[in-house]
Amino acid sequence: MLGLPFLVPRPEESHRIFGAFFLTFGALLVVEALAGGVWHRNRLRTMLWPVGVLFLGSGMFMVAVMDPDDRLVHATVGSLLMFAGYIEGRHRLYQLPRSTADLFIVPALLAAALEMGVIHARGEDIVVASHITLGLTGLVLASARIYQSFSPQSLARASGVALVVMLVGAQLLLHPGASAG
Repeated sequence: MLGLPFLVPRPEESHRIFGAFFLTFGALLVVEALAGGVWHRNRLRTMLWPVGVLFLGSGMFMVAVMDPDDRLVHATVGSLLMFAGYIEGRHRLYQLPRSTADLFIVPALLAAALEMGVIHARGEDIVVASHITLGLTGLVLASARIYQSFSPQSLARASGVALVVMLVGAQLLLHPGASAG
């Protein structure tokens, strides 16, 4: 690890931090779905999700910089999250139509699912199973995003995406590496 090791979270702490953020942003997506158009009357609220995804991607990229293990996987997933957050922000600011945004976001979700679910899945059986489950959840998230695209104003579809985001958070909190320490 680079200098100042007390500032660098251990892997189990990173899992908990990322899990907590995914749970928080998933809950905000539920509130956004329930509030409907009222939510988007305020640009700050509108941009919470894209900025949150950018923040999570930056955090993952920082993990890649500071932690020598699995640098390529963490950097790739971090870059994909930052890119998806940027594209989602452009969509929410009416600079890109939803269909164009999804042309970038869905493949980014699929690539992240592949990275976490297949490439990063090694070690003890429980860790492998955890990563594969996380990857499968990423596939569900990409599918939910596509399904939501057919009716973006649907409360049920928006809530479904939010619940899958929260499931990612729960999986990170329950990840075998999150319970160590």
